[in-house]
Amino acid sequence: MDETTQMRERDWGDLQFLPDLYIKYGRHVIAVAIVLLTVFIAVALYRANITRNRLEASAALLTARTQEDMKALVSNYPSSSSAAIAALRLAKLHYDLGDYELALGMYVEFMEQYPRHDMFAIAELGRIHCLEARLQTEEALQGFIAFIESRPKHFLVPQAILGQARCLEQMGKYTDAKVVYEDFIASYSDSGWLSTAEEKLSVINEILEETEASTK
Repeated sequence: MDETTQMRERDWGDLQFLPDLYIKYGRHVIAVAIVLLTVFIAVALYRANITRNRLEASAALLTARTQEDMKALVSNYPSSSSAAIAALRLAKLHYDLGDYELALGMYVEFMEQYPRHDMFAIAELGRIHCLEARLQTEEALQGFIAFIESRPKHFLVPQAILGQARCLEQMGKYTDAKVVYEDFIASYSDSGWLSTAEEKLSVINEILEETEASTK
């Protein structure tokens, strides 16, 4: 027998154990493969569904115009980022319509549901504005101050400072309000709210002058 024939016989002998292995483990291996394949398909379908829902939610947000549109978006896609944005828009809409209590509830609900959301601060400031609109002036004042102290570099700080000054005005603390407006004008000379602060300061100066004149 030549060397090649011997090698073939030895190799074939080494493979004789394969049928026995298949009989012993084959069904188990196939079952595991089926389970893995099923999991893979399920994960792929889940990811595809999430992607589709995100796209649908984004499209719905772009076309949302009415209160009903935004409510439907929040209801149909509650876990999407678009739903969070729609919830804020809906709260602002209620605020603009003068329904401060409903708007307040929606801002609070947003803060509870999305404590780590990038727009959390917007909801927080919206909540404080609702308190101010409901004439809960002292509570609103403390809210504006806390917002400013906790987020000194946030882009909404100028609005919070103006809110603080308004509350002081409403409480009759014109001298304190004057100081806040003057500091705002000095610190935010390039702000889009500068003219508002200047107008408010002018009114307060007139009030203080009249008060001073009446006491003479």
